[in-house]
Amino acid sequence: MTDQPPGNPPGWQPQPAPGYPAPPPPNPRGPRVWRNGLLVGLVIGLVIGAGALGLAWALSGSDSAGETSADPAADAEAVCGIVARTPTITEDTPVDELRRWGVGEVGPSLADQDPTYEPLNEALQRAMRAMQRFDVNELREATAQVKQVCDDL
Repeated sequence: MTDQPPGNPPGWQPQPAPGYPAPPPPNPRGPRVWRNGLLVGLVIGLVIGAGALGLAWALSGSDSAGETSADPAADAEAVCGIVARTPTITEDTPVDELRRWGVGEVGPSLADQDPTYEPLNEALQRAMRAMQRFDVNELREATAQVKQVCDDL
């Protein structure tokens, strides 16, 4: 069956209404050209993205064994610096200030790299638990403990 209205010869197209432009002729190659262009663009984007990711990975400071050449002492110093700049916790402390205790996620890594940082890890974990429970008194005590451990390092 054809899409032609009954009684019209093959190849017939409707004429535009007076004052309106004629519709563009149909693309003889169909929508396949558009799909091919989209597919080529997608492949090029994936190749460039994978290359950028590989370059970033190669330049990330990892040695051949896949371990980073991080200095746990520098990391502990950075954590203690953040803790030192954290204001005293009160009932009115904004939640945004409590987010600083996310730095406690570094604690287990420090303790794994160097066991001398285990007390810092334990103190940070205590502070994180208190922050998650919104226990202001416990967080105040844990903050003092973390600051004391940092002073002892």
